[in-house]
Amino acid sequence: MLTIFSVVCVNSHIYIYICSLQEKKLQKLVGGENWFGASLRKSSLGQLLLIKLGGASHVGVLADDVTIVVASGYINSKVICKTWLPRNVPYPFGILEPSCAMNDDFFLNCTSNDEGHPELLYAANMPISNIELEGTVNVGIYAAFSCYNKTGIQTDYYRQSITLGSGPFMISNTRNILTAIGCDTLAQVTNYEFTYGAASLSICTENVEMSDENPCSGSGCCQTSIPKGLKSLAYSLSTYYNYTNVSDFNRCGFAFLADNRSLKISNWPLSRTPIYGKDAYATDVVIEWVVENKTCDQAKANTSAYACGTNAYCTCPEIDQGYRCLCNKGFEGNPYLKDGCQDINECEGKNPCQEGTCKNTIGDYKCRCPLGKYGDGKIGCRGVGIITIISIGN
Repeated sequence: MLTIFSVVCVNSHIYIYICSLQEKKLQKLVGGENWFGASLRKSSLGQLLLIKLGGASHVGVLADDVTIVVASGYINSKVICKTWLPRNVPYPFGILEPSCAMNDDFFLNCTSNDEGHPELLYAANMPISNIELEGTVNVGIYAAFSCYNKTGIQTDYYRQSITLGSGPFMISNTRNILTAIGCDTLAQVTNYEFTYGAASLSICTENVEMSDENPCSGSGCCQTSIPKGLKSLAYSLSTYYNYTNVSDFNRCGFAFLADNRSLKISNWPLSRTPIYGKDAYATDVVIEWVVENKTCDQAKANTSAYACGTNAYCTCPEIDQGYRCLCNKGFEGNPYLKDGCQDINECEGKNPCQEGTCKNTIGDYKCRCPLGKYGDGKIGCRGVGIITIISIGN
């Protein structure tokens, strides 16, 4: 059994010191970088956990399979969350409790999938595979499909829709593309506000081998873009020729939105038929996010709510909505944390100087020219260096 010895907070990092009564020695546990905190049964020994007791937030350490040792006293839960969030859930996003996120818009649902593994969900039903501080969230969305037999009778059908709600999230128009697969497949798409509608028609009379090298041309595969700023999207399939010539090699048509950077058309042969359950065909869809639907000037006017930390600046994305934060040049890290942007030591690793010695400075670096030379070593020094000649007499 392990017992808490002390809790220390240094530079926004929480260190838990524990005393092992069995081993009679002091230990220090630091939460692992892969901490997820979603399922107690799946947690590791020494796992740092955020625990709610009597309305207060505490820090606990998983001592064994069934025992959690809790630190006494109140601890700021927001500090804990920001410090110990797993790498794939960067602040302003948060899990465990709403105070872990910047606001309710960024609070994510953390649950377990059918296999018992932790799973992050956006809007309760879209699994999250990646979150980027540059303003994107990757989610998995099932493809829509429609299947017919040789006589043209529909045998299977599924339509798909995406609803992002009123928060600062939008379906990315620069990363996603709508794709229709099939030999008589008319993919129709609209948003719930009915301010946008489009269709993509795919036609073919013989089996077409899908290739990543050849773009969709309309023969077996057709693609169309979507406008920026969409918060909802619904797509379904129908027929142009009333399925009067259903081929054995193509009984089903598919329609899906997908990230054009990761989409492989070769994975969508015309012979594909639907699969149900956890193995159902899904595509990677990119959702863009901003901190708040304000301009940079509007955001800076309210200093208490301004989201950009020290050594970070405000930027307006191409989607023409809201603002984001980026670290200043020469800094890296999380711009949404107060001190999240840290100086990059350019002098580590390969010498960046064209000539001379590298000296790191805050947000930059200098290249000192060799003795006897002058100028900027980043672009090259001038003058003649001092040459030391050693003469050895007889």
